[in-house]
Amino acid sequence: PSLFQLSRPDIHLKYIYSDESVPQKDFDIEVYGTFTESRKPDSIFITNEELCAVVSNDHPLAKSESIKLLDLQTETFITPAHSELLSTIIDVCHAANFSPRIGSELQIYTDVLAFVEEGLGITIAPYKTWLTGWEDRFSVLRLKDVQTTRKVYAHYEKDKPHSKHAEDFCNFLQT
Repeated sequence: PSLFQLSRPDIHLKYIYSDESVPQKDFDIEVYGTFTESRKPDSIFITNEELCAVVSNDHPLAKSESIKLLDLQTETFITPAHSELLSTIIDVCHAANFSPRIGSELQIYTDVLAFVEEGLGITIAPYKTWLTGWEDRFSVLRLKDVQTTRKVYAHYEKDKPHSKHAEDFCNFLQT
């Protein structure tokens, strides 16, 4: 979106964090991430994003650039509640031969990051959509042994009436 904003400074984008309970009629374009192929028609693939470990700046691992997932086996995990990301965190930990010790499951991703920032635990998060622009608030560590990526899509219902600006944005994404 920042490249779009540079090319179209006359258009203002509004970002909101939501969950499945927000009806599609309340917005023109939904940007969402998933670990599977999109099942929503009219979705536009935007990018893949890697999963990273996130620890507080005073955590013993904070100075590392990258770690193995197994380095987190004794940590307390702060995770999003009842989500595809939570299931993926559990799955990648099981693949590394341990079960994550989940200390808190929170509804909003910014709360997860706030708990991590305060040193109440660690998390695994998608880099681009969760962490870009927040890197100074905690330490982001690449996971050497996790190959799982999350796909980011924009969903735009073509049959629904949209503003010219929304159409321009979708056309921009498709180029």
